[in-house]
Amino acid sequence: MTNPLHDRAVLAQLTITQWSARKHDKKVSKVAASALNANQAAGRYHKALLPVNSRLEAVHSSTSAIRGWHDERTLPWEGRGVRMLPSMSYLEYTSEFNTRRSAHEALVERFLDQYEVARHGATLSLGDMYDANDYPPLSEVRGKFSIDLVISAVPATDFRCLPSTLPQSAIDEITSSSDSRLASGQAAAERALWERLLERVENIVERTGHPDHKFHNSLFDGAEELCTLLPKLNFNDDQNLVTLCSEVRTHLCKHAPEVVRADLLVRSDVNDSATRLVALIKETMPS
Repeated sequence: MTNPLHDRAVLAQLTITQWSARKHDKKVSKVAASALNANQAAGRYHKALLPVNSRLEAVHSSTSAIRGWHDERTLPWEGRGVRMLPSMSYLEYTSEFNTRRSAHEALVERFLDQYEVARHGATLSLGDMYDANDYPPLSEVRGKFSIDLVISAVPATDFRCLPSTLPQSAIDEITSSSDSRLASGQAAAERALWERLLERVENIVERTGHPDHKFHNSLFDGAEELCTLLPKLNFNDDQNLVTLCSEVRTHLCKHAPEVVRADLLVRSDVNDSATRLVALIKETMPS
């Protein structure tokens, strides 16, 4: 691959904040410690300010789903939530993200519309634990919810813009450090593609290895979906990965899960193929 990484990928940083609606209750913690003859430092009681609130639970579930979706469609890069997004997947990714963000924000608004009613209704659920001072005003609660996506460029290793007053030794050190970080990030992202495939196929080996082992249809449906997704993340155009994905679809996903579950000969054949593919993946994947 001759073109540099910054021509083939961007960096995506997803940030989601939300209100947990939980609070440390010092009074209850003290009562619990006293009742159990324990030191107060032994534990802390955190109460749910809005117990069994389906609208807030829907927001929290949406947050988890978006984070999972984002991690699935990007690759590791470095800390602070920054991940790598192949350029070829940018339009599809941002289109779906905008759809998911709009749906998430609608769930937040749905919860906020009911907030005042919910906070007053909490008196029935919390009893003597209820404290009106635990509940921020609606305007403050609204500010606790946000969802943001920042797209930035992969750094290019061109240091002609560094201050000319820097000594050459410093420029060489900065260049070397940047090159090393770039190479490390690219290698981690590339290996992550292979590790996803390996994990899926190893799961198939494990679950089909014995007639008594049960498995859900998602064991094979997930492998099929992964082999559809990985080419969109294959920023290095790794033909070995393309070939292995094709092998998985051809040899492991050709039968309906119900057939693999019911027919012991088919099950054995799938297990043999999966075992062979695990070895091939390990042999081919970058170290």
